[in-house]
Amino acid sequence: MRTDLAGRLAGTFLESKLTPLLLGAAVAIGVWSVATMPSEEEPQIVVPLADLYLPFPGRSPEEIENRLLIPVEEVLSGIEGVEYIYSHAEQGFGLVTVRFEVGRDMEESLVRLYTALLKHADAMPPGFAMPLVKAVTIDDVPFFTVAVSGERYDHAALRAMAEELESDFEAVPDVREVTVIGGSPREIRVELSAERLAAFGVDPRVIVARLAEANAAADVGEYTRGNEVVRVSAGPFLATADDVGRVVVDVRGGRLVQVADVAEVVDGPGEVSSYTFHGPPGGRMDPLVSLAVAKRPGADASRVGEALEGKLDAARGRILPLDVRADVTRNYGETARDKINTLKEHLLLAILAVGIVVALSMGWRAGIVVMTAVPVTFALTLFVYHVFGYTLNRVTLFALIFVTGIVIDDSIIVAENMHRHFAMRDRPLRAAARAAVDEVGNPTILATLTVIAAVLPMLFVSGLMGPYMSPMPIGATVAITFSLLVALIGTPWLAFRLLPVEAEHEERYVLEETRTYRAYRRLMTPLLADTHRMAWALAIVGVLLLGSMISLGFLGAVRFRSRLFSFHRGLKFESRDRALILGTSRRAASKALIGPPSGAGRRTPAAARSPRRRATPAAPSALRDSPPATDPEDGLARVPPASA
Repeated sequence: MRTDLAGRLAGTFLESKLTPLLLGAAVAIGVWSVATMPSEEEPQIVVPLADLYLPFPGRSPEEIENRLLIPVEEVLSGIEGVEYIYSHAEQGFGLVTVRFEVGRDMEESLVRLYTALLKHADAMPPGFAMPLVKAVTIDDVPFFTVAVSGERYDHAALRAMAEELESDFEAVPDVREVTVIGGSPREIRVELSAERLAAFGVDPRVIVARLAEANAAADVGEYTRGNEVVRVSAGPFLATADDVGRVVVDVRGGRLVQVADVAEVVDGPGEVSSYTFHGPPGGRMDPLVSLAVAKRPGADASRVGEALEGKLDAARGRILPLDVRADVTRNYGETARDKINTLKEHLLLAILAVGIVVALSMGWRAGIVVMTAVPVTFALTLFVYHVFGYTLNRVTLFALIFVTGIVIDDSIIVAENMHRHFAMRDRPLRAAARAAVDEVGNPTILATLTVIAAVLPMLFVSGLMGPYMSPMPIGATVAITFSLLVALIGTPWLAFRLLPVEAEHEERYVLEETRTYRAYRRLMTPLLADTHRMAWALAIVGVLLLGSMISLGFLGAVRFRSRLFSFHRGLKFESRDRALILGTSRRAASKALIGPPSGAGRRTPAAARSPRRRATPAAPSALRDSPPATDPEDGLARVPPASA
């Protein structure tokens, strides 16, 4: 008897001692993957973005655009992978934001950007230095913020506490950057007196130069004394108001003129540039200082968040007095942990529900055989996720929930057919098991490949949704593939040991005597015997299919709508692009898309550069407050220009 691949594979592992070891190893690496995989709320989407700061002092917005921005845009548009370029001009300053295609490598994109800028550095106008390039990534967004407030403390005192707490936060592994927002930082301020300056005849520029010279430290040399080498250094830096006040600025009439003689030196909080308060609406507002923490790429948000909360608890009573409040206003690690745990619970409930259905329909022994495929398959899938750098997030877990019912299909087919062959009792158990797997092996493989072919095209979705949804087709494809291997290797081994005991207590199985076979034969025999009846049956099925598709349209279940937006320069782009710009970098978008009153901004695809354009002032309106108006000529929604 000829045996196909499925039968040979099942026969090899049917009585092998390696089979349980392989199943146990698969579950073990799955547990290890879950324990070590970073968890976060959303999957990471790589959108290389960089801001170019172009200082050009003394130039008007029109001159900056024509002499600087347009040439820079033409240079940048030639870089491979650049998708959009946003530019903005104002008095003495220009800003260009470069957005590469989604999924491009960040380091490679920045290298190409620097290479293009250095290659054309000689073509820059006189008086312009090299631009400052600052990369913008999703990890720049703080995932953990703390609000420090207290009614008995002013902004300066809260700022000092926050800076001490900043040092503790920076010591946490995988913390990328900690920023203190609000409060008044300590500074030593020199307040010059015009009367004293006139009395001593001291130029203020001389004071600035003397302070710069005094606030320095350097090694000035060394000399030998006996058997020792003495190093001489100048310094140290100015640390207190007394140090600043004793700096000598000049000599008048044989008397040293110090900074304290011509100015008031104040050691205290800096000048107020912004106010931050905390309190309920209409209630008491207390001074507030916030700390914003950003994590390193790929770090586990849950673990880093827990470590930061531990540092915050340890700082109470040591850095933060007991009457100072420290509220965690944002912790994406905690929200990610809650959502991940919720999805894990749903995944477990889905597995249990499927197991109960299988046990009720096939028996508890068959239920155990079939349900064994689920943890083994998911364990191997999570290991593949871990190897390829995916994190444990809502999309990866949803992919597992999505295929929960699919991954047991192959095991159900194999287990049910083995149970039927064991009940037939027409051959030895080993031969029956091998024949049962071989009988349904090829159709099972073909069905698995068909499901993969239906899911895999989701991997080729372009734009932002491509990287965001990529764990779905990848996870589904990997899980379905592993479920096929488990059905051909693990399921026969386990069914060979559990199902024969159950089949011994049943009546001998005869296919022709089953109710399902008799009902199916009664239905199909007339159709196969008469071609006209078969044609009518196919026609009825086609009409029902067409009617269901039409009914979806009438019921409003399927809607097709496309909407475009157009800015005041007539550049049309899809609404999803606009939402991406405003959501990715509000500051860059407000400057690039919404020109300030003193300058002009524009957004242009890299593939559609205009050789000459003039800057025009933007109208004083607000984008978010102005509803889009419909153009009667083309029916497009037009968003009016707005001020920053």
